Amino acid sequence: MTIGKTAVDYNPSFRLYLSSSLPLFIPGEGQCPLPFSKTCTVSMDVSREGICDMLLADTLRLERPEFDGQLRSIERDVGLHKQQIDHAKVLFMTADCF
Repeated sequence: MTIGKTAVDYNPSFRLYLSSSLPLFIPGEGQCPLPFSKTCTVSMDVSREGICDMLLADTLRLERPEFDGQLRSIERDVGLHKQQIDHAKVLFMTADCF
Protein backbone atom coordinates (compact mmCIF):
# COMPACT_ATOMS: atom_id res chain seq x y z
CA MET A 1 0.00 0.00 0.00
CA THR A 2 1.29 3.46 -0.82
CA ILE A 3 0.67 6.48 1.39
CA GLY A 4 1.84 9.60 -0.36
CA LYS A 5 5.15 8.55 -1.88
CA THR A 6 5.98 5.94 0.77
CA ALA A 7 5.32 2.21 0.39
CA VAL A 8 3.93 0.77 3.62
CA ASP A 9 3.51 -2.91 4.55
CA TYR A 10 0.17 -3.81 6.04
CA ASN A 11 -1.67 -6.80 7.45
CA PRO A 12 -4.99 -7.57 5.65
CA SER A 13 -6.62 -8.50 8.96
CA PHE A 14 -5.88 -5.05 10.43
CA ARG A 15 -8.97 -3.07 11.41
CA LEU A 16 -9.14 0.54 12.54
CA TYR A 17 -12.09 1.73 14.61
CA LEU A 18 -12.67 5.44 14.96
CA SER A 19 -15.09 7.19 17.28
CA SER A 20 -16.33 10.73 16.90
CA SER A 21 -19.02 12.94 18.37
CA LEU A 22 -19.04 14.98 15.15
CA PRO A 23 -21.70 14.34 12.49
CA LEU A 24 -20.59 11.86 9.84
CA PHE A 25 -21.66 14.13 7.00
CA ILE A 26 -22.48 17.80 6.95
CA PRO A 27 -24.03 18.78 3.62
CA GLY A 28 -22.57 21.85 2.05
CA GLU A 29 -20.69 23.15 -0.95
CA GLY A 30 -17.54 21.30 -1.83
CA GLN A 31 -18.06 18.48 0.65
CA CYS A 32 -18.36 14.84 -0.34
CA PRO A 33 -20.25 12.17 1.60
CA LEU A 34 -18.24 9.46 3.30
CA PRO A 35 -17.85 6.18 1.40
CA PHE A 36 -20.53 4.29 3.36
CA SER A 37 -20.21 1.28 1.06
CA LYS A 38 -16.90 0.52 2.78
CA THR A 39 -17.82 1.53 6.33
CA CYS A 40 -20.09 0.29 9.06
CA THR A 41 -21.47 2.66 11.68
CA VAL A 42 -22.32 1.18 15.06
CA SER A 43 -24.03 3.19 17.77
CA MET A 44 -22.25 2.58 21.06
CA ASP A 45 -25.56 3.23 22.87
CA VAL A 46 -26.79 -0.17 21.69
CA SER A 47 -26.27 -3.29 23.78
CA ARG A 48 -24.72 -6.46 22.41
CA GLU A 49 -28.19 -8.04 22.21
CA GLY A 50 -29.49 -4.98 20.37
CA ILE A 51 -26.72 -5.25 17.77
CA CYS A 52 -27.49 -8.97 17.33
CA ASP A 53 -31.19 -8.14 16.84
CA MET A 54 -30.35 -5.48 14.25
CA LEU A 55 -28.03 -7.82 12.34
CA LEU A 56 -30.64 -10.59 12.43
CA ALA A 57 -33.30 -8.20 11.11
CA ASP A 58 -31.00 -7.03 8.29
CA THR A 59 -30.13 -10.63 7.39
CA LEU A 60 -33.77 -11.68 7.34
CA ARG A 61 -34.69 -8.64 5.23
CA LEU A 62 -32.05 -9.60 2.64
CA GLU A 63 -32.37 -13.38 2.62
CA ARG A 64 -36.09 -13.82 3.34
CA PRO A 65 -37.96 -10.70 2.14
CA GLU A 66 -41.34 -12.43 2.59
CA PHE A 67 -40.84 -12.20 6.37
CA ASP A 68 -40.60 -8.40 6.13
CA GLY A 69 -44.25 -8.20 5.06
CA GLN A 70 -45.27 -10.54 7.87
CA LEU A 71 -43.31 -8.48 10.38
CA ARG A 72 -45.02 -5.26 9.26
CA SER A 73 -48.41 -6.95 9.53
CA ILE A 74 -47.65 -8.18 13.05
CA GLU A 75 -46.33 -4.76 14.11
CA ARG A 76 -49.52 -3.15 12.77
CA ASP A 77 -51.66 -5.68 14.67
CA VAL A 78 -49.72 -5.05 17.89
CA GLY A 79 -50.22 -1.30 17.46
CA LEU A 80 -53.97 -1.74 16.96
CA HIS A 81 -54.20 -3.99 20.02
CA LYS A 82 -52.35 -1.42 22.12
CA GLN A 83 -54.85 1.22 21.00
CA GLN A 84 -57.74 -1.07 21.94
CA ILE A 85 -56.21 -1.71 25.38
CA ASP A 86 -55.72 2.02 25.96
CA HIS A 87 -59.31 2.69 24.90
CA ALA A 88 -60.58 -0.07 27.22
CA LYS A 89 -58.57 1.43 30.12
CA VAL A 90 -60.15 4.82 29.54
CA LEU A 91 -63.64 3.29 29.41
CA PHE A 92 -62.96 1.29 32.57
CA MET A 93 -61.66 4.34 34.47
CA THR A 94 -64.58 6.51 33.45
CA ALA A 95 -67.24 3.85 34.07
CA ASP A 96 -69.51 4.46 37.02
CA CYS A 97 -69.04 1.32 39.09
CA PHE A 98 -71.03 2.51 42.10
